[in-house]
Amino acid sequence: MIVLSIDPGSKKCGLAVVCSERGTQHREIVPTEALAERVDELVARFSPEVVLLGDGTKSNTVESALGASGTTVVRVKEGHTTERARKRYWQENPPRGLLRLYPTGLRTPPGPVDDWAAVILAEDWLASHDKLKAQ
Repeated sequence: MIVLSIDPGSKKCGLAVVCSERGTQHREIVPTEALAERVDELVARFSPEVVLLGDGTKSNTVESALGASGTTVVRVKEGHTTERARKRYWQENPPRGLLRLYPTGLRTPPGPVDDWAAVILAEDWLASHDKLKAQ
């Protein structure tokens, strides 16, 4: 199963395409005003079975913009995804040099992690979806 996940924000949104069999296929951060167009491009390219939208900042505005494009959206809880995204960033990009001596909680990624938050939203949804299918 392929999902397109969106971590909405005021100025920027994280996007991720995640496949249950092959993992993360694409991730990026886009300006909020360019989101609907970029989602249309990703839907055409990857043909996701579902589009997920985090229920946080600007989710109502983003959902309205996506609705105008004809995209069906499923809302998902996004509590603590930013914290988890920071941790995930460092797992995927281990620090080097003296930075590796700092505790993970004191490290700051060099840029925004909205794309990683979108990956986490997708992975959580896929995991819960798989559990439902197994029952």
